[in-house]
Amino acid sequence: WKTVPHDMRCYQDESVTALSNVGHGAIELPTGSGKSLIIMNLLKKYPVKTLIITPFSNITNQLRVDLERVFGTKMVGQLGDGRKKTDKLFTVANAQSATRIENNSKEWDNLHDVEMIIFDESHMVPAASFQNICLEGVAKNAKLRFFLSATQTRTDGSELLLKGITGPVVYSKTYKELSSEGFLKTVKARIFSVPPCKPSVNDPKKETRANLY
Repeated sequence: WKTVPHDMRCYQDESVTALSNVGHGAIELPTGSGKSLIIMNLLKKYPVKTLIITPFSNITNQLRVDLERVFGTKMVGQLGDGRKKTDKLFTVANAQSATRIENNSKEWDNLHDVEMIIFDESHMVPAASFQNICLEGVAKNAKLRFFLSATQTRTDGSELLLKGITGPVVYSKTYKELSSEGFLKTVKARIFSVPPCKPSVNDPKKETRANLY
């Protein structure tokens, strides 16, 4: 625990305090503001069995590596992307894998009694996954519930449901605010005109990637 970085920026420290004061709530901080450090300090503050949910495998892998560096491999496990280490104090899982945990499975036995659940980049997790994990599935009995994201706003019609799951937004800072305070660099936008590539009727995703490149 001594290796957990404690020299948080003021807004990171305020985020941990705000979440701790409610026990069930959400914060909004932009990309690059150090939400992983907030997660580490929540784990340090509450060293209980915890499930940390991420939307994608690449985030799961990176967060697991970061937590292992701080807490050690004996404390950190991972579910998803070919890994099934769920018998640790802290388990990082992608949302898709967490929703597939079946009752009476080894993963269920290891995780059904988690005391804390943390969602990283929660605005990217599908509403159905939220409902499955938090209300019906493996973390339904967790008492501490924290949700970290750039925004807790949804446009898919599930706003009311998700507000009931995430609880209130207890702390928020925008990119503009953190940039003006000197914590994040100012973004400079440049617009380029390029000719469109040949349309792909069969694979719109491939067409989008080609246009972006």
